[in-house]
Amino acid sequence: MLGDITLSELFGSLQFKPITKKQHYIDLQVIKSYTTVLNFVEKLLTLDNKTAWISNHDMTTLTKRNIDNKIRTVQNIPVQVFDMSLTANKDIFLSLCGSTDISLLTTKTGEVKTFLSVSPLYPRGIHVTKHNEIVLGVMKVVGTAYPTDKSCRKVIIIFGIDEKQKQSYEYDKHEQRLFAFPIRITSNVNNDIMVRDNISSYNGRVIVMDREGQDKWIYPGHPQVNLDNNLFNPINIVTTSAGHVVVSYICLHTIHVLSEQGALLTCKVMAEPIFIGY
Repeated sequence: MLGDITLSELFGSLQFKPITKKQHYIDLQVIKSYTTVLNFVEKLLTLDNKTAWISNHDMTTLTKRNIDNKIRTVQNIPVQVFDMSLTANKDIFLSLCGSTDISLLTTKTGEVKTFLSVSPLYPRGIHVTKHNEIVLGVMKVVGTAYPTDKSCRKVIIIFGIDEKQKQSYEYDKHEQRLFAFPIRITSNVNNDIMVRDNISSYNGRVIVMDREGQDKWIYPGHPQVNLDNNLFNPINIVTTSAGHVVVSYICLHTIHVLSEQGALLTCKVMAEPIFIGY
């Protein structure tokens, strides 16, 4: 409870898609791995098969690294990145910790400039679609990191060329809050919006909604692979050209592969579980 407000009133109720009997065979194999001194890699963008930009929100620099036969740092940019997304010309949009601005990193020069401001809101998740739209998860904190009836949590879409807001999503057709903390965003082959949404510091979900702002499905993890108390805290989401959704879950070192409809197809354990702060 938050005062007299229940979680279901704030966020709506979670939906669960059972594993279907007809499974698609998906085999995940590690082709190559690299060891770094980082405590964790939260966000990684690859410009080609030899170059990657790596960040996590604890780092005060964004690093460019060569990932050929071995990993090697070639450039450090002094920014503290919350999220980032590639543009069509391989520059990078950044949401920065503690900033109400969206910044643009020109990768050829290393120059970082303010692109636009969403003040008084703070940008969190950021994604550039194949149609050159910028999709942002934004928030306004009022006394707590998670929403009260006075705070704002929404996803907005901005035209990449003229920087004007195209559409925003905050409540569903039943006036239920759609998001608690829209921390990562991507889109799929159908141009649906996919959001990693944190309900609390320990629990999250993946929400997929259409361009009308209606939930198509919600993935709260799966009881067979969640923590014992059924908590699920995904770190990142990506989609494939085949329509699959790939969700990384750092607490149990697992990768969840979902169908386009949100059914769990496979779950790959990448290492022995390491519990951090839970």
